[in-house]
Amino acid sequence: MSSSRTYKDYYAVLGVGRSATQKEIKDAYRKLARKYHPDANKSEQWTEEKFKEISEAYEVLKDPKKRKEYDEMGRFFSGQGVGGFGSRGFSGYAGDFSGYAGDFSFGGVGNLFDLLGSGAGRRAGARVVKGDDIIYNVQLTFDEALKGKTVQLLVNNATEKVRIPPGVSDGSKIKFKGRGSAGKNGGPPGDLYVVTKLAPHPFFKRSESDILLDVPVTFTEAALGASIEIPTTDGSVSLKIPAGTQDGQTFRLRGKGAPKLKGTGQGDMLAVVHIKVPKDLSPGEKELLIRFAESRNDNPRRIFKK
Repeated sequence: MSSSRTYKDYYAVLGVGRSATQKEIKDAYRKLARKYHPDANKSEQWTEEKFKEISEAYEVLKDPKKRKEYDEMGRFFSGQGVGGFGSRGFSGYAGDFSGYAGDFSFGGVGNLFDLLGSGAGRRAGARVVKGDDIIYNVQLTFDEALKGKTVQLLVNNATEKVRIPPGVSDGSKIKFKGRGSAGKNGGPPGDLYVVTKLAPHPFFKRSESDILLDVPVTFTEAALGASIEIPTTDGSVSLKIPAGTQDGQTFRLRGKGAPKLKGTGQGDMLAVVHIKVPKDLSPGEKELLIRFAESRNDNPRRIFKK
């Protein structure tokens, strides 16, 4: 076969996907050979050419070395060693039919076909159909979502390992192209999608690539200022609380967030301050606060007065 020859999609000829196993290729060839062998279709002149085409495709795809060359070279595949089928006859392929290498008169072929099983081969020119997509929901911990994880899934009755990248969040949908169900009649395989579900963390929350942390502080820490320790995903850090910090005030720790799923770098941590007011004041503490309030004469609701 020369590079000027019209390219033939051998997978389409046999009606299998490009990821078909050797057994699937062999089974497909047997079914088509049963249907299109000239001895079984003496009144159909076109079946001989069809049978040659089927046999030519099988001769390449059944041999792992030739198949690899065909897959890599495409239309430039030389096909050396794939001779015209007519010179070999049907008996040239008897090795694939468990030793039926004798007389292939139609009676013998009929007996062989009975052994190969019933059922017609795929109709020539059948519509090419892409394989179905497969969707898996995968539960991850908060830390696994940040670091990424390799998981094993059962896809098409086989175990598949897929790598979930760092930085996924709850509901992220990761596509693995061509790893879904096999196509039909030479169609491409479908895709595999993994949808991530994150288990809640005791105190971290996610907002895309940013991590949110509620930070409780005392009344005196907020009023007087303080340096406090807070957790991050890679250890504790010191956070400076300025004097006069208000409830709900947010401090940004750059680069302390989650890896960015799209792009490079990391998000930030957003530390949101919440002032905790004491509930169990002693009589002496109450007296001190009353004297403090009287000295200040603060009225934060003054803005409501006209």
